[in-house]
Amino acid sequence: MPTTGARSRIREWATTQRTITTLTAIVVAIPTANVFQSNTDGIAGRFFLLTALAVGVPTVYEDHWPKYDRTRKAVVWILVACAQTTIAFTALYVAGTVIAGAPSVLAAIGAFLVVYLSARRESRRLRRE
Repeated sequence: MPTTGARSRIREWATTQRTITTLTAIVVAIPTANVFQSNTDGIAGRFFLLTALAVGVPTVYEDHWPKYDRTRKAVVWILVACAQTTIAFTALYVAGTVIAGAPSVLAAIGAFLVVYLSARRESRRLRRE
């Protein structure tokens, strides 16, 4: 049985903005990646979309975006970023597989790299302004 000190540390950790935004991204990422895979032939696409959403979006928020005074605003930021990431990733993946005829693995890697690196670059640029 955890001590009261351990319980309060766990509660404190679980209610931090960083934890809540990361968990929000994960909760969005899992079903989104599953829907993506059910509509495409690519398990690689599912993996890289899942990674972009569950790891990339919270990382960009944590590393490059100013913290909001209210967690609700941060959660909305994560949800909007997840939607934008999903749209961009899907468009690039489809362009790679359907238009360019690339194997799904290469299309997924390319889509991931373009989306993730573009998000990092843009967030750095906005932060400097």
